[in-house]
Amino acid sequence: RLTLTSTEPEPSSGKVFPANCASTILLISVKGMSRGTPIATRPGAPSRAGEVTSIVAALSPYFSEIARIQAPGTVDGGDVCEAEGHYLIGLSQRTNEEGARQLAVLLADIGFPSSVIDLRGSRRLLHLKTGISWLGDGRMVVTADVPRTAALAPYELIEVPEAERYAANCVAINNKVLIADGYPRTQAAIEACDAGDPERSLLAAVAKAQCGPAYVRMAIENMQIQGGVGYTWEYD
Repeated sequence: RLTLTSTEPEPSSGKVFPANCASTILLISVKGMSRGTPIATRPGAPSRAGEVTSIVAALSPYFSEIARIQAPGTVDGGDVCEAEGHYLIGLSQRTNEEGARQLAVLLADIGFPSSVIDLRGSRRLLHLKTGISWLGDGRMVVTADVPRTAALAPYELIEVPEAERYAANCVAINNKVLIADGYPRTQAAIEACDAGDPERSLLAAVAKAQCGPAYVRMAIENMQIQGGVGYTWEYD
């Protein structure tokens, strides 16, 4: 079940929203949800500093503990890109080295590895996800000014043409990629990834069909061996 909570901007933030404008659209920039563990970030933009208090207050009834980035560290949610359990953290105008260090420690504590990408040499990148999006299947869409560091070596990079920079802001969901209209070259490049492997969709569908029965079988075997540990609250 998903509940959306509308929060008013903090007076200290200096931001003014219309009375009917919910600021929940900014949730991604003040918290990271990892295996049920919320991490409240600390945006480096002064205009967004007040959001953290409101969001933490909204989440507190649902979580016994909320980790937070502490001063002088700053982390903007736009500088955090999750790629199949590995987190890429951008150093930018809004995320500093101390904030990136703290976030990396918090992620490691709950079992997630991370890598840092320094974007401070590019004035056109507000934060990491200005120039990069994770598509799944080991692929990323990137702009030319995202540094090609070792952190990106494991992935297949689909480079966005200079004239279509905005197309880097795309979203992969349910085996589909949502991309803004008007960027044909980037769209064609993304579509071409699967064109060379006509069996990819079929194989993915077969794998999905097997997941349900396999889970049931594993659950039954685990309950027999472990006495229900992980599936019920009542065990010795």
